[in-house]
Amino acid sequence: AQLEEELRRISAIDNASVAVHKYELLLKTILNQDLNAAKQQLQLFLNFLLDESVGLAVSRQVVADLVELLSSRIESSAQVGLETCQVMLACLQNRAISFEDQIVGVRQLLARGLEAQGRYLQAAEALAAIDMESVQKQFSRDEKARVLLKTVELYLREKDADKAEQALSRCQLAAKDPPHLQQYKVYYARVLDLKGKFYEAAMRYIELSLQAGETEHQMQHLEAATVCTVLCPASSQRSAMLARLYKDERSQRLAWRGLVEKLFRERLVRRDELLEFSASLQPHQRQASPNSDGLTTLEAAVAEHNLLAVSRLYNNISLAYLGQLLEVQPERAEQMAARMIAEQRLVGCIDQIRGFVQFEERHPMSLWDCRIRDLCEQVNSVCERVAGLHPDWYQAACQANV
Repeated sequence: AQLEEELRRISAIDNASVAVHKYELLLKTILNQDLNAAKQQLQLFLNFLLDESVGLAVSRQVVADLVELLSSRIESSAQVGLETCQVMLACLQNRAISFEDQIVGVRQLLARGLEAQGRYLQAAEALAAIDMESVQKQFSRDEKARVLLKTVELYLREKDADKAEQALSRCQLAAKDPPHLQQYKVYYARVLDLKGKFYEAAMRYIELSLQAGETEHQMQHLEAATVCTVLCPASSQRSAMLARLYKDERSQRLAWRGLVEKLFRERLVRRDELLEFSASLQPHQRQASPNSDGLTTLEAAVAEHNLLAVSRLYNNISLAYLGQLLEVQPERAEQMAARMIAEQRLVGCIDQIRGFVQFEERHPMSLWDCRIRDLCEQVNSVCERVAGLHPDWYQAACQANV
C-alpha cells in the first residue's frame, strides 16, 4: 500500500524529468531489498509504470535506466539480476511494441547473466528470441552481426551444431565487415567440424590459416585442419589435403608432423601410434563413426587408410592377414573393403569362397613412377632440412649452381 501511494504521488508530478528522477530513486530503494521482496515490489512498480496512464516518454526512460542499473549489477550478483530480468520480460511483453528497444536490452542482459553461470543454451535462446527483422526497431547491420554471432558462439559452446548452423545462416548477409566476416568463417568451420563434416571443415581451416593475422591463430587453424584431415574417410580428396598439409612449411612445427608424413606417404599406421593423437581430440571427434561397427571416427579413418596402403603393397591378400594388418577381425576387414569398393574409393574385388581380396593390378611403369616421385620428395625433404640448419651455406651453394 505504501508503494502504491508513492507511485500515485509521483505520477501526479507534471514535470517529466522530476518524475523520472523520483521513479529512479524509488527503484533503487526496491532493488536494495532482499530478492523475494524486491521481485514482488518490482512487479508492482513495473505494472504501474507500464499502465497507459503514465506517459510513454517517462516509462520508457525509467525502464531504460533500470536496464542500465541492472547491467552494472549482473556480474556481481548474477542470480538477482537474472530473476529481475525475468520479471521485467514478463511485465514488458504486454506492451512489447511500445518497449521493443528496452526488451532487446533486457534479453541481452539476461544472456550475459546466463553465460556467466555457464548456462550457454539458455543464453543463446535469450538472444535468439530477439526479432532482428522487426519493423518497430531498426537494427544496423553491425548490431545484427554482433547479436547473431554471439548467438552462434553460445550454441557452439553448448555443442549444439544444428542450432548454431541455423543462427549462422541468419547472419550470413550481416557479417560483411572484416572482423565479423572473419568470425563468421571461424564459426562456420567449427560448425562443420562439430557436425562431423571433417573434409569441409579442413578446407575452411586451411583457408583461415592462410589469411593475414596473428601467427598463433594461423597455427591453431592449421592444427585444426590437420586433425580434421586425419579424421576424413580415405579418399582422393583426403590424399590431396594431406599433400597440401605435408608440403606446407608451417606444418614442420606441428605436433602431428610424423603422423601426417606417414599418412601422406601411404604407410601403415599402427593403433598404438595414435594414442597421443587420440587423447588430443575433442569429445565429438571421438564418437563412433557411421557404418563402422563400433569403431571411432579416428579408428575407422586409419583402418581405411591402412587398407589403401595395403593395396599399394599387394596384388591380393587373404582376409585373415588383412584383418591382422588393419588390427580388426577378418569379417570387419571384409565389410570395410566391400564398402570402399562399392563407394569407388578402392579398386578391386572380393573372392569370398577363397577368402581373398584381389586389388587392381597396376602397370609396372606406374609403380616405377611412384617410386621416382617418393625419391624426389625425400631428396627435397633433405634439402629443406639442410637449408634450415645451414641457411648461409645453402644459399651460397644455390647461387653457385645457377
